[in-house]
Amino acid sequence: MRPLLIATHGAGGTPEAHCERWLALIETRAFIMCTRGRETDRFLPPDQRGYFYDGHIELGKEVVRAVAALEKKFEGRVDVTRATYAGFSQGASMGALFIHQSREYAAMFGRVILVEGGAKEWTVSAAERLRDVGARVAVFCGQASC
Repeated sequence: MRPLLIATHGAGGTPEAHCERWLALIETRAFIMCTRGRETDRFLPPDQRGYFYDGHIELGKEVVRAVAALEKKFEGRVDVTRATYAGFSQGASMGALFIHQSREYAAMFGRVILVEGGAKEWTVSAAERLRDVGARVAVFCGQASC
């Protein structure tokens, strides 16, 4: 059974780009699930559309629903317990907010990787809450505010 990595994109990004990047990094060592969010402009051709998350509560609901569906479809092939959450930009800032809003959400993840995004959401207390439920946290940010 392979572990689960959940990848989230930034505002205007696409899940395909992040799935491809994580696949290149980890190959088949984990099952990769990429969330989509909502389209920014449904009138653009599909290959030109970007997506965003309509707030951290909606991102949390999308992740929980997707994990439940994945677990049902691939029962016995993917280990959804203590998954890795990898968020980029909006996926990182919204992910940080939704993950530490409840102990139940925090307990879903054994590892949390936040890349770029929200310095305000990435607090020491938020990281400590994740650590307190056993999660390992990595934050990568090249902005001065971080």
